Amino acid sequence: MSLTHAVLSNKDNASGQLSAGINNSVTSVPLLSGNGANFPQPYSGTATSGGTGTTLNCTGISATIGGSGQAGKIIWNKTDNSIAMITAVGTNALTTTRLIKGDGSAGTWNNGDTWCIDAFVATFAVVSTSTYGVQTITQYEEALIVGRSTDTLTVASGGRGYNGTTANTFSTNDYVYLFVTAPFGEGLKAVLSVVAQQVDTNVTNIATNTTNVTNLQTGTYHYVTTSGSANAYVAATPALGAYAAGNLVVFNANFTNTGSATLNLNSLGAKTIKKLDGATNLVSGDIVSGQVVVVRYDGTNFQMLSPVANVPAVKVSMLYSSSADSNSVSGTSETDINTNVAIAGNDMAAGSVYRFEAFLLPKNINGTLRVYLGSTLLLTLTVTENGNSATRISKLDCMVTCRSTGGSGSVAASAIISGYDGTNPNVTNACTNTTVTVDTTASQTYKISYQGTSGAGSFLARNVAITKMTT
Repeated sequence: MSLTHAVLSNKDNASGQLSAGINNSVTSVPLLSGNGANFPQPYSGTATSGGTGTTLNCTGISATIGGSGQAGKIIWNKTDNSIAMITAVGTNALTTTRLIKGDGSAGTWNNGDTWCIDAFVATFAVVSTSTYGVQTITQYEEALIVGRSTDTLTVASGGRGYNGTTANTFSTNDYVYLFVTAPFGEGLKAVLSVVAQQVDTNVTNIATNTTNVTNLQTGTYHYVTTSGSANAYVAATPALGAYAAGNLVVFNANFTNTGSATLNLNSLGAKTIKKLDGATNLVSGDIVSGQVVVVRYDGTNFQMLSPVANVPAVKVSMLYSSSADSNSVSGTSETDINTNVAIAGNDMAAGSVYRFEAFLLPKNINGTLRVYLGSTLLLTLTVTENGNSATRISKLDCMVTCRSTGGSGSVAASAIISGYDGTNPNVTNACTNTTVTVDTTASQTYKISYQGTSGAGSFLARNVAITKMTT
């Protein structure tokens, strides 16, 4: 990238007015008292002897620029249009990053080079105000400012009429602004160019950095194959000299664990491997030989981020199944459907699911279906005949999940009734949900009841199945 512009400074809402008129060649610009503080504080000077690509020699430079507070700023070598970043300030010299020329090549701080810090472009402007208070700039000029002493701005040699503008004459009280100009944007590009160019040219370091990048890309720094036995995994990884919270390790296990396990990296000490909650130890088979395991150190233990190999199987137990029809229900009284299933005390475990499936046959009847666990009502659903005189079949699918156990345990229930009205599929009840408190330590009866809204017609359930699913 060619650096065609200075690295310029900027400041929000910077503006002022002239305290005296100036002609088109003046390089000392007076502002009204107090206006100078609105603008950046540039510094400039000349190298007093030859330096290097990273050393600028200038007698008294620390006092000139106000000491070490300038470290970290960009410095512009105006002589050859090169830039660098200040890294240290000495009494008579600055240390910088490598000086980069406008063509991207390395530069040198030579004797007599002119340097600038925080230079900025000021816009001198004549402003007229219309009858209605609208302000218009009728004449302007840009100037490169390389110094400021209280309320007096110093223009660089040849800095009047900067950026292609025309040097003009301005009067007392005409305005001075600091706009974000095109050179400011180009200066930002120059800064990015410097950052891109600040690469150590030492061949050994380049080789090392290349190796480091390769190791990061391939995972070499944190992927290891363990040794060890008897639930004590051992490994060595080149990137780890001490344990620290956040350390990530990926290891290929050389044996299957049979209980609580540890990992010892680089002989730094065995640390317990915990499950994802950070508190529970592994159980037998959570890690199997040949498994790639991801762990992260939390400051005390390694937490296993990858899934355990010992995935619990889902067990399904059939509690009730019948292809026969249930009892036939009619009338407006609530009547149990004879598919009740007793659930023994403490049979429900957190996470266990009970599923009730049945085909419903309402004929010339509308009504209410209720699901109970013991005397506790879980769900109330509506069953409708949809106005047809013939029997229509609907499907009930009800799920009851144990959330917590104990005398004040809780269960969550959800159900859906879907069917066919003789013409189109329909859903009578969609995803009805409720959560209730149940004593899971006591025996409970899982039952269904029906209550019609009129005396005519009948209702029964067919192909009923009640299952329990646990892990």
